[in-house]
Amino acid sequence: MTGERTDKSLIATIQAFGAGKEGESVFQLEPFKRPAFEHLSAGRSLIVLGYSGSDDFDIVPTLRVLQHVQTVIWLQHVPGDGGAEKVYEVDGATIPETPQSDKVDHIMADIWRARNANHVYQVEANTSRLLGTLLDVKPKVSANNFSAMPIKWFAANIRLPSEFEMFAIPNRIFFDFNMYPDAMRCSETLLSLAIKRDAPVWKANALGYIGWINKAQGNYPAGLQRFEAGLQINEQLGNLKGKATNLTSIGEIYRAKQNFKEALKRFEAALQIAEQLGDLARKTTGLNNIGTIYKNKGNYQKALKHYEAALQIDEQSGNLVGKTIRLNNIGEIYRLTRNYPAALQRFEVALQIAEQLGDLSKKATRLNNIASIYAAQRNFPAALRYFEQTSQILNTLGLDDSSDAKTVKENIESVKREMNT
Repeated sequence: MTGERTDKSLIATIQAFGAGKEGESVFQLEPFKRPAFEHLSAGRSLIVLGYSGSDDFDIVPTLRVLQHVQTVIWLQHVPGDGGAEKVYEVDGATIPETPQSDKVDHIMADIWRARNANHVYQVEANTSRLLGTLLDVKPKVSANNFSAMPIKWFAANIRLPSEFEMFAIPNRIFFDFNMYPDAMRCSETLLSLAIKRDAPVWKANALGYIGWINKAQGNYPAGLQRFEAGLQINEQLGNLKGKATNLTSIGEIYRAKQNFKEALKRFEAALQIAEQLGDLARKTTGLNNIGTIYKNKGNYQKALKHYEAALQIDEQSGNLVGKTIRLNNIGEIYRLTRNYPAALQRFEVALQIAEQLGDLSKKATRLNNIASIYAAQRNFPAALRYFEQTSQILNTLGLDDSSDAKTVKENIESVKREMNT
């Protein structure tokens, strides 16, 4: 698009892809991209074309470990195919075992042995001819000529991240995917940069990030120390939003330590600031946190009061994500008090919202909760149906080896035993 030659850059990029790799055992997608890629490909047909035989360090490892694909179709280019393609299904009887077998044959055999796809096909054809016969839709090209410089467009329309955000953004990504050493590296670099630039707001933010990493790793004293240091900075700055965030974080540390008295004190202080700011999002978070403390203390009436107050704000603001969370929490209170009809009604509405949002993780949680209600009511056929739906979603999300999935499988077996007695 710019007329600039990029062949040297392309060669350097390809060399960088392969640098430090041993064989074909490396999954090239970053860990935080893999769940999304697996979710998008689950139950679908995956077509591989354009393979040259030398740049497979992305394709092959991915196909070997990618789970829940319905069909893998490998299109092998044959310059002179006589105007017709040949299709082979790879199975145990067709796997080559001889040294004369080419590299593609061995790759196809490895993909089949992984048993991650129901069917594996190899298609030998002239790629251009085959695609020309299959693809009828042609793009509508405008008759008006125009020129665009992507770099200029991006610069004019998308704000570049600041030097602080360049570390804060990857920190959040690494943290969300439990990659704590990498998150800590970004956070500590951000902290050093904030100190060097005399940027107290970012210093407080970095301390908060480090505190959350410490908490996630179970190092509560270190986490508490970082949160309190951040709180002190925000108090000096008069930064009420930052102060509320720090108070909430400190409350989470005390809640994790089951010091509910101190946790409640911090959550209530954070709620007061949210009300002072008129910040509805923070207010619902504060109400929800206080409700959870009362639930943990066994004071279900106060817990219900705070959850319902948060739900009312969610309904007024149209916050569907918050609404499904609050309904789920209210349902849990009714489940604990054995008001199963009321619990079931809340869980079912929460499930409908999760389906509307397309949030499979929340959908699995709601299905599991509904199943637990039916099990408590000894409606084992219904419980089994919902537990199995939960298990199916966890498999789709690639969480079939998680502790939650194992618990669901145990519940399925328990329900089956009850049905057979």
